[in-house]
Amino acid sequence: MIASLALVLSAYLSPPECVGRRALVFGAGAASLVVPTRPLAALAADYAELQTRLDTPLVAQASMAPALGKVEPKVPGWLSGRWQCEQTLRRYSTPQGVQYIGAAGRPVSEAEASAAQTRSQIGRPVTLELRWRPAPGGGAVEDRPFNARSRLDAFAGRAVVRSALTCDEAGVDAPGLSCTYVEFSGPIVQKQFVNSVRVAAAPDAADGAFVSSDIMRTILARRKVAGDTRNFPPLTVDSEVLLSLSSTSPDTASGRLRLVEYLNANDPLYFAAGGKSVSISDYSLALTRLPPEQ
Repeated sequence: MIASLALVLSAYLSPPECVGRRALVFGAGAASLVVPTRPLAALAADYAELQTRLDTPLVAQASMAPALGKVEPKVPGWLSGRWQCEQTLRRYSTPQGVQYIGAAGRPVSEAEASAAQTRSQIGRPVTLELRWRPAPGGGAVEDRPFNARSRLDAFAGRAVVRSALTCDEAGVDAPGLSCTYVEFSGPIVQKQFVNSVRVAAAPDAADGAFVSSDIMRTILARRKVAGDTRNFPPLTVDSEVLLSLSSTSPDTASGRLRLVEYLNANDPLYFAAGGKSVSISDYSLALTRLPPEQ
């Protein structure tokens, strides 16, 4: 189950104590923005639907099918550049019960402890750098490898990533809209797939406000190490990153981020979960532009 991610990583990394499942899922997750070509009424409906997913206490899982043959949409042009991001957990919930976030066959008390540890982070800001690059023809694209490393290190509380590349650069298969390949300092690798993206501008988006949904699948695997006979099968985590963001000045932006986690078909409680969210983490965001890198 989802919480087993932390347990697996605690065996993969050294020292083992401080990489949680939220840190790993945060290796990817950013907004996208497309040029509005649909009727305004349809765009307004899309915005309202995504806003509902950002607010509802129980979220139905969207399709995990990769969007093959498509190009990842651009983000708004004002995001181009380097940003200091302060991300603060405001709420954490397990809408169907803590039993859905525990490791299979383990006591529920472990899941309760995991939830309590997450809630202990409420109100504590995490500061990290995020980057977007100017895109040909206007707009911007996320520097996903850089942002993956930045998020993972920041939420782990220490440097845990050895390298982060696009899957193409790493020479591994890359289905979906985007794929990032992460090597940790310990004998573990991670693939972060963005399978699909939905985005909608606010009806009165003079400030560049939008809401987006990134449907993601994260797969972790452990390399064989000489003398280590432990067997850790690959671990898959399905999630959705919902982002609401607007520009408050040329050099600042603010918004919200919601990380929604679901069970995948390999989990014993997959059918019991009914295709609905099993954990939700709600964050506030404050972005401040950084000077160009010299």
